[in-house]
Amino acid sequence: MDKMEAAKAYFASMPKVTRQNPFWEFDETSETIKNHQMDEPFSIERCERALSLVRDYFRNVFNSFGTEAQVLLLYPTDAEKLHGIPTLGETVFHGIPATIMVLPQWNTPGNSMISESMYHKWIREPQITPIARIHSHHRLDAYQSATDYNTLNSGTLELVLGHIQEKPFQVAYWLDTPGTETKQFVWQAQWDGSDYEIRRIASGSMD
Repeated sequence: MDKMEAAKAYFASMPKVTRQNPFWEFDETSETIKNHQMDEPFSIERCERALSLVRDYFRNVFNSFGTEAQVLLLYPTDAEKLHGIPTLGETVFHGIPATIMVLPQWNTPGNSMISESMYHKWIREPQITPIARIHSHHRLDAYQSATDYNTLNSGTLELVLGHIQEKPFQVAYWLDTPGTETKQFVWQAQWDGSDYEIRRIASGSMD
């Protein structure tokens, strides 16, 4: 074994260190996402008000430019640390006070991207953990694409709003926990007229 292989083996053998998410945790026994603060399973019903505000913004972006878009939900004290970033206002997301922020982004009809260097400088470097990141699929189902799996590494809850022009919510969601494979567990919630039908769907790693 040469020095390079030895170094790779050494780092591979080191235990993975994950930073505790103050909002969410993945329960391996039940394979569910839980609200860490309230010790209860994640529920789309408890996020509807926030998701309605975000969907209105996504609709405005698409109706204006024909593109996708994304937002970041931060705890209010964390949001105050980011200067010069526009917000959509304050809301409550699953019982957690949140500020909806619109980071600088490059949007196209098929994608929404933010600068990785900007995200590192403004979010990771000051060790801010977002409550959630949400992006749109204006005419498509809500799902986790291969691009989502490989590039969306927010370190927190990721959500996709599908078919944003339609009244019923269709939402896909998963928990991104660095150093783990929790993002392989993806769920889709679809309003059936009286309640949400929730099912596990394929991860983007399977595309």
